[in-house]
Amino acid sequence: MSDVPTAPESALVIQMIPLDQIRPSPHQVRKDFEEAGIRSLAESIDKEGLIQPITVRRVPDGFELIAGERRWRAAKLLAREAIESRIVDVPSEAAASAKGLIENVQRQDLNPVEEAEGFAAINKLDPGYWTKEKIGQIAGKDRSFISKSISMLELPKEVLDSVRQRTLARELAIELMRIDNGNSQKFMARKIIKGGWSLKQARAAIDSKLAGKQAPKMAAEVADVDPLAGLESLAFSNGSLGPTGAWEITYKSGRWLISIENRFDPPQEGLADFLTKLADAIRDGVPRKKNSAVSNTELGDPKESEHPIRLPKTAEEEAELARLAVSGPTAAYSWIYGPGNNLTRLVAGKTWQELGCADSKAGLALLVAGVKNFIGD
Repeated sequence: MSDVPTAPESALVIQMIPLDQIRPSPHQVRKDFEEAGIRSLAESIDKEGLIQPITVRRVPDGFELIAGERRWRAAKLLAREAIESRIVDVPSEAAASAKGLIENVQRQDLNPVEEAEGFAAINKLDPGYWTKEKIGQIAGKDRSFISKSISMLELPKEVLDSVRQRTLARELAIELMRIDNGNSQKFMARKIIKGGWSLKQARAAIDSKLAGKQAPKMAAEVADVDPLAGLESLAFSNGSLGPTGAWEITYKSGRWLISIENRFDPPQEGLADFLTKLADAIRDGVPRKKNSAVSNTELGDPKESEHPIRLPKTAEEEAELARLAVSGPTAAYSWIYGPGNNLTRLVAGKTWQELGCADSKAGLALLVAGVKNFIGD
């Protein structure tokens, strides 16, 4: 059972407390405090006064906020010395956490991610007591809403950031959960935001994508197997094609479908350069052979001496590869693929930034992940 206090309102103490004796709660759900919003609230408090006191609990070094951090911040902005506070008797850390979380999720101005994080935090406090049904009761939502909100937190950070910033609606994010691949979720989210799609449009696009991926085959049909099944993995390991999620290749009914995010400036030259690099990747690569060793004779010139693809296996090798990567992609590719491999030659003279990576650390992480995916590690 939860030990959230149930003291009647009359038992609560209200008094003026110095602002410097109050600290924020570590259980605060809200992560974003817009400066403009705080200034507007401060102006309102300055003109109309504080309509509702903040809620605090006693701690050894003063007081800790349970609810009202925006009002507390606005009072500090006004250089007030003290603020009207309602002091509640909370017997334990768990009770303080539950009470603070409950007061926060009952507010109407949380963004959908903050709200979902609040639901998840309450559930984790005591799953047996704080079931999704009970959380729904105190938040004024049904069980399905709570369940979908908590599940939404499994979406990639990029997608959740869009929901947090309200550029992607919660309902659209819920639709994206039907896609089981993080990169595809990010790619679809970008298309939804850029196109300003409605829920109906997004659902239709996702239905189409899933139908293309999952449509059953008739016995008389030729097996719909991509003859270049390893192409996407190979191309992702070649950072020159851009960051993960910026493009996608699917194969259906004997056709390759290529989706490319318009991130080029100017578009004509950028698209032409991308397609040239994609053509190079197709020309230099071969379909992946499941559970087989991938050597230089498969990826590069057969006349070159064999150089099996290798990944760092010890801390010393990881450090060595990281040092090489600082000097540029060529050294890192040479260490992994071998100096004579076509991929190594393809990135010769390029910088990590030209390959779409922020720095050597990000580029190396993408390269290693792509190689692991390619060889089935």
